[in-house]
Amino acid sequence: MKTLDKKKLTATIIAASLSAACLAADTAQAAGINQRQAAQRDSIRAGIDDGSLTRREAHRLGRQQVSLERKEQHFRSDGELTRLERANLQTTADRNRASIYRQRRDEQVRSSEE
Repeated sequence: MKTLDKKKLTATIIAASLSAACLAADTAQAAGINQRQAAQRDSIRAGIDDGSLTRREAHRLGRQQVSLERKEQHFRSDGELTRLERANLQTTADRNRASIYRQRRDEQVRSSEE
């Protein structure tokens, strides 16, 4: 095998490895945001079940989750999720998580009439 052929083969293998690594990272990060959304939905349900969220709080938090999911769908509509879009989703998820945390621990509790 010629030296030039070996260089081309090596370059092709490196390029394929980098592409696979990038694809795996995108898939892992996509799974990460989906796992966060699922955990946040579970936390809202738990707050409803244990009475730590009022109906109004639960409704508002649920709307925030739907908004995040729609934003993700919009970002993915072109087939690619850029770093900026991913960062935007993570920031929104962070804010949603903070809202859930605060609302579940505030002094408001669901009354038996709600």
